[in-house]
Amino acid sequence: MAAKSSRERQEKEKKEKKEKKEKKEKKKEEEHEQEEEQEEQEQEQEQEQEQVKSKVETTKHKKQKDRPKEENDDNEEELDKSDRQESDKKKKKKKKSPGGDGAAKEEEEGKRGLKRGTEAGRLDETLLPYVKEVTKLAKENEFETDEDRSLFVDNVWRELKMGKSDQMIRLITHKEGSVAVQSILLLCSSKQLYKVCQGLKGAMARIIFNPYGSHVLETIFDFIPSLVNASLEEIFHKNEEEDEDEEEEEEEGTEAFSEEVKPLEELFQEICDELSGGWMEIMMDARGTHVLRAILRALSGLQPRVKAQTGESPASNRKPEGGGGRQGARQTHGAFRESDWKRRPVPKSFKERLRSIGEELSSEETAEELGQMAKNSAAAPVLQMLLLSVRTLPDIVERVTKTLLKWDEGESSVNKEWVVKLAADDCGSHMLEAVIECMPDRFVYHVFESFRGNMLQHCRQRTANHVLQRLIERLTDPPQLQTVFKELGKNLKDLLQWNRAGVIKCLADACIRNQEAQSDFVKWITASFELSHPKHFPRLVPSILVLKTLPESFEEAQEEEASDGRRGNSAQGGWSQVSCLMGSLLLQSMVRFEEESISPIIASFTSLSPSYLLRICKDPTGSRAVEGFVSSSTIPIKTKMKFVDVVTSLSSSLAVDKFGSHIVEACYKHANIERRKSLVAALSSCSKQLMKNYFGAIVCKKCRVEQFEKQEKEWMEAEERSVRKRKMFEEILEDEGEGKKGGKHAEASSKKHKKHKNDNKADKEEEDVEDEAARDARIAAENLEKAKNFAGGKLNKLVQKLGVKDEPKAEGKKDKSKKKGKKDELAEFNERLKRDGGAADEIDDLFSSKKAKKHKR
Repeated sequence: MAAKSSRERQEKEKKEKKEKKEKKEKKKEEEHEQEEEQEEQEQEQEQEQEQVKSKVETTKHKKQKDRPKEENDDNEEELDKSDRQESDKKKKKKKKSPGGDGAAKEEEEGKRGLKRGTEAGRLDETLLPYVKEVTKLAKENEFETDEDRSLFVDNVWRELKMGKSDQMIRLITHKEGSVAVQSILLLCSSKQLYKVCQGLKGAMARIIFNPYGSHVLETIFDFIPSLVNASLEEIFHKNEEEDEDEEEEEEEGTEAFSEEVKPLEELFQEICDELSGGWMEIMMDARGTHVLRAILRALSGLQPRVKAQTGESPASNRKPEGGGGRQGARQTHGAFRESDWKRRPVPKSFKERLRSIGEELSSEETAEELGQMAKNSAAAPVLQMLLLSVRTLPDIVERVTKTLLKWDEGESSVNKEWVVKLAADDCGSHMLEAVIECMPDRFVYHVFESFRGNMLQHCRQRTANHVLQRLIERLTDPPQLQTVFKELGKNLKDLLQWNRAGVIKCLADACIRNQEAQSDFVKWITASFELSHPKHFPRLVPSILVLKTLPESFEEAQEEEASDGRRGNSAQGGWSQVSCLMGSLLLQSMVRFEEESISPIIASFTSLSPSYLLRICKDPTGSRAVEGFVSSSTIPIKTKMKFVDVVTSLSSSLAVDKFGSHIVEACYKHANIERRKSLVAALSSCSKQLMKNYFGAIVCKKCRVEQFEKQEKEWMEAEERSVRKRKMFEEILEDEGEGKKGGKHAEASSKKHKKHKNDNKADKEEEDVEDEAARDARIAAENLEKAKNFAGGKLNKLVQKLGVKDEPKAEGKKDKSKKKGKKDELAEFNERLKRDGGAADEIDDLFSSKKAKKHKR
């Protein structure tokens, strides 16, 4: 019975649908007949007007001679008015033409010479309020469940008829409609995003230059890396309700995309085929440049690193990684660094497309034009994104680098004058930074020679100093670094006056790579702040943090100004600032120098008063410098422990601060057991107050204050174990790092490095040739001796349980099992191990750490 009722319902629904279709067809026929009748009436009226006009003209010519000139002029004006009225009527008819939506007007404007892509889409005025409301709700994204969100998107998709390609293009190219589509795309399902991509096919040339459609293209292309790896089954996973909705849309006249279902990889390649050959034109356009950058990101699988990641699906409670329109109108080199992006796997065809784009842009025909584009505000960001995208294709990187730097094959060098011009240009400097960061090592020398001898002058320029910073980061050859220190080292005071702290910070980082210049750099820093005498060392760290020389009574002046600031009477340009970003970064680099080189900085840190240290630790940037001092491996342990004692006295106020709590955690991590105990004891004395604070509760949890209060012995044992483990790992790392560091005087020439590598290879070959059986026996004997020394009497008892005898005793006595074969001996030994497996496990526990250490070495 249930089956019959369901069949009857289906038949009724089919009949109703057929009746609806017939009614709609009748209405369309009636409307068409009415339009034809109106057109016939209008044509008859036009014919009558033309007849009247012809009669008026004949009478006019007959009586024109007899009438004066003034009357003739009046008649001409009347005829001109009638002509204008007729032309207006014709325009109105064109607006009412069956093309609809102002199509005739758009064609006329296109004939008059409007720029391609500037024509806006036409929407029904009744839809505009709905579109604005959709935009508002989509941006707020305050849906309770995913089902509510999907229902909202489906309803919008149905109401705006986004399943029809013509309607989709009208929405994308409309001012309000593009914003609505852009916000809806962030909530759409994979299937809906695929349909949008399918609707873009064949219309890219019209949309890419559109001021509104370009934003939508950029958003949808940012989803390509996440969608291209999904299978068609995942994208087109339908249920029965979706099928019924699509059938209703087709019946209402909203044609769905009738193209065949293709993989997104092929679909995106077809979209790129529409634009191939016109990359140069797109790159120069103010709208097309953003779309081309999105295409390059999609082809290379690049997506920006976001701290708060919200998942892989486009429909999420927050804004996803991909999409979101323009990624900042102000283009800087920082947006195109490798560390700020992550790569997703993409098909091989995408890499081939990237290669073709790079080859097309860097060809000999377009070499001169591409070099000039490095200074263009629209094209330069595209070239930077291209260099970032093709990092996995070294041949294309080299080819583009040669084109941008105007490489001369005859001289085998770059055009030095052109490089200097790029460094002085606003857009060219960003372009040159990107080139320096990714170019092959052999190009670094040639670019360095372009600035050699005039580095100080280039540092003074507003743009060229950033180029020099990137260049200093790439330098690794000691002679090149020495020339940089000679030209800039003694002029640090001038760099500070010119506000070029970034260059000084890069020099400090270069000193970490070249340890010979560390002591000289510290002398240059103290001289630039006029604090070379030892009695001025207490002011050195505070002066570096603010990048200006502080007076002797700077603490009192800062406290007075801070109190005036709380009252609202602070004056600008005072001493209330504790630190700045570049000063903190410079100090963080300097505390990594060798101990002998940074004695003035160590003396300055240890001489800070507790009140001033408290202010630095609570500062956002100053706390980073203090944390770097505590965690540095070159600072003496005794100095660190004295500093930890000062922090312990301030722990109650630091633990409840957002930035000071990190200082407490760093001191706890790098202190010995005695200092840890005193620090935790100080925290436990005010633990109730700390637990009420958010940051204080985190500090108590990481320092295990609760365990210390309840079970102090267990806390001490756990701390001792952690110290042992840390020491063991430090020893292993030191053993591994000895070959890399090579002491204070590192090997300067590459020949020595090669020789060292060859020696290591020879040693490895000798070890491989050694007999495996003999090597295993030797290792077993060494482990047995170490186990005896390490475990003492307890180990001897356990060995007796297993029945293993020492080698010397075994040699002196005759073994009764000599006649047995090797297989019988192994079988007996395995049985003993099974019987006394517990004792063997205890032995392993006793010297497992030593074993691991030996294996690591």
